[in-house]
Amino acid sequence: MATLSGQPLPRSPVAELCSCLGLFAVGLAINIALVQCANAQFWLTGEEASVAFKDVVFLRLRLQHCRYDTNLGGHILYFLAHAVHPDPGLWYGRETKAVLMALAGPLTYLFARRLGLGFVASVFSGLCIFLFPTEDLSSRSRTSNPGSRSPAA
Repeated sequence: MATLSGQPLPRSPVAELCSCLGLFAVGLAINIALVQCANAQFWLTGEEASVAFKDVVFLRLRLQHCRYDTNLGGHILYFLAHAVHPDPGLWYGRETKAVLMALAGPLTYLFARRLGLGFVASVFSGLCIFLFPTEDLSSRSRTSNPGSRSPAA
C-alpha cells in the first residue's frame, strides 16, 4: 500500500494489523463499557426501538411510522445481528452498534496512513475517534433546551 503521494509506507503489514487490532480492542472496550452503563438505566430510546425492533409490514408498505425510520440498511444490519447474536434480548442493538463503532478507530488509522501520516500520528487519530465526544448539533432546536434564549428575545 502506498500513500497518496506515491511513497510506500515504511511499516510492515504485521505491524499495521497489530495496530488495527489494538485500536479495535480499545474501541470495543470503551463502547462495551458505555453500553453497560446505558443498559443499567433500563431505558430504550425511540431510535433504538424503531431500528432494532421493526414490524416488517412497514418495510414492505414503505411506511415510516416515526421520524427515525429512514435507513433501510440499518434495518437489514440489525436483522442480521439479531440472527447471529447469541442472546438477542432487548439490548442486542446497543451491543451490535458498539462492535461496529469499534471499527472507526482502525479505519481512521488506515485512512491516516494512506494520507501519509506517520505511525504515531495515525494511532493518535485512531484514538481520538474514541476519546473525543461528538454531538450532532444540526438536529438540536432551540425549543429542546428550555433554558436557552433565542437571539430575538
